Amino acid sequence: MEFNIDINFFEGDLCSVDGYGHLIWEVERFAPSFEVKGGKVVDEYITYTLQNVHTGEDIIAFEEDLSLICRAKDAIDYIRQLNKTRNPPNNPVNTAGKEKAKMKTLKATVITRKQKDDLLNELLDRYNDVKNFIKADGEITERYQKQLEEIEAELNKVNQLPTKR
Repeated sequence: MEFNIDINFFEGDLCSVDGYGHLIWEVERFAPSFEVKGGKVVDEYITYTLQNVHTGEDIIAFEEDLSLICRAKDAIDYIRQLNKTRNPPNNPVNTAGKEKAKMKTLKATVITRKQKDDLLNELLDRYNDVKNFIKADGEITERYQKQLEEIEAELNKVNQLPTKR
């Protein structure tokens, strides 16, 4: 069986979702799905699991409902800039109960060792996913090469983050 699905959003990318206004969602994972009838693929689609970067709420959406805000490699900087704009230093925001969202978006400049390890593991999973796509396709395309470079850059950023004990 041959499948031909273009994946346009990857783990860590920030997106908006139709029907959710201006909320920002981070792609947590994606799953290609196929409908097969009579041994032939009759429908191919991708579902995405997304997390709201401010509340930690999870939703599932189809690709046609997503609009890219920024790639994973720029997500940390985008969220930091957004937080500076929305929450200037003299206007603190209560973030109690949002530790998961904080970790995902790296609102805190100092994170725990466990949070750093979790982020690194997620990025390595993404890296391995792309490598598996390359292996399945039998060649490394410019698109795959760019994705690998973006993930490597994000790994370097996370590695440089200070941790608290």
